[in-house]
Amino acid sequence: MKEIEAKHAEEVKAVEARVAEELKAAEARVADLSEELRRCQESVVKIYAVKEKFKEASEINFKEASKLHDDLVISRKETVELEERTKLLEEANARNLEKFKGVTFNCFYLFWKNNPEENFDYLPEQVKKVELAKCAARLAEEQKAQESLEISLATDTEAVKDDARTTVDQQSQPDHTTAQ
Repeated sequence: MKEIEAKHAEEVKAVEARVAEELKAAEARVADLSEELRRCQESVVKIYAVKEKFKEASEINFKEASKLHDDLVISRKETVELEERTKLLEEANARNLEKFKGVTFNCFYLFWKNNPEENFDYLPEQVKKVELAKCAARLAEEQKAQESLEISLATDTEAVKDDARTTVDQQSQPDHTTAQ
């Protein structure tokens, strides 16, 4: 029995040694897994922090992009308004330029008309030629209008004289219709 007990004790010791080795290996494995779990948890925390930063940055970028879009829309509207105002100003300037040209020509024409012997050689040849031709054309129009007015006045004067003669003649004749 002692032999059995000794054998059994040896077997128990062998099993205990194996269990101790397996336990030691398991504890080492648990320590390794615990370390790996700790590293994974740190990575998860870091990834979550990066995710939060990315989310914050995305929100900021979205807000900035929205603001830039709104600013772009406003800028486009302002550009359209400026283009419209510029067009109106250009049209007004063109009208003012035409008025100025008309006033300038009127001044030049009156000066030319009142100073027929004036020397205009100080003007560039092409300008002088064009402006003097315009002055001559305007003078001809004025003379033609004056002649038409004189003819019209003469005709009107003759008509008035004829009407006056007729009225005088009628007044000097006795009225036979009232005597009856």
